[in-house]
Amino acid sequence: MPVVLFNRFLHNYYCVGIDNIKAGSKAALYFINKGITDIAVVRSKERYLAIDMRYKGFLDTWNKHKLEIKEENIISANNTIEGGIEAAEKFLSLSKPPKAIYCDSDYIAYGLVHLFNKKDIRIPEDVEIVAVGYM
Repeated sequence: MPVVLFNRFLHNYYCVGIDNIKAGSKAALYFINKGITDIAVVRSKERYLAIDMRYKGFLDTWNKHKLEIKEENIISANNTIEGGIEAAEKFLSLSKPPKAIYCDSDYIAYGLVHLFNKKDIRIPEDVEIVAVGYM
C-alpha cells in the first residue's frame, strides 16, 4: 500500500509539503524589498524541522543582504496564541521596538495580533508581521 506523508520528510516515503527554506527566504525578501531592515524575530521554543528550515531560509537571505538582527530583538515564545501574546508584551517592552516582526508560526502571530489590537497598535501601519505557517 502506498504511503504519502504530509509535511513530514522521511527517507523512502513520498511527501507533500512546501519548500520551507524558500518560504522563509521569501519572508525575508518581503521586508528587504520594502526597505525594512530593523526587525524583531519571534522564535518558537519548540523545535520542529519545518520551522527551523523556514528560519534558516529567512536568516540565510537576511545575512546574504548583509543585514543583522539585534540580539535583544530575538524573542523566544511557546508555539501557541498565548505564547504570541507574551511575545507581544516583550516586543512592546523593547527600548525601541522595530517596525516589523518575523514569526516562526501562525499561532505566535495570532497572539501578537490579538494583543496589538487590544492596545490599538495598527497592523501594518504601526508594525508589520510576517508569519510562515499552515493556517
